[in-house]
Amino acid sequence: MTSSNATAIACSNIAFIKYWANSDHPLRLAANSSLSMNLADYRAAARRLS
Repeated sequence: MTSSNATAIACSNIAFIKYWANSDHPLRLAANSSLSMNLADYRAAARRLS
């Protein structure tokens, strides 16, 4: 059996406007375009060891 390790790293992303309002409540359509910002200095990491 072979073993393998894996690591995934992703930067945090904060959505500022996307969920502030709905233009159609039953369909939950966003009233605004999405505005977000990546936080390159803040990362999440997951590691799988086997």
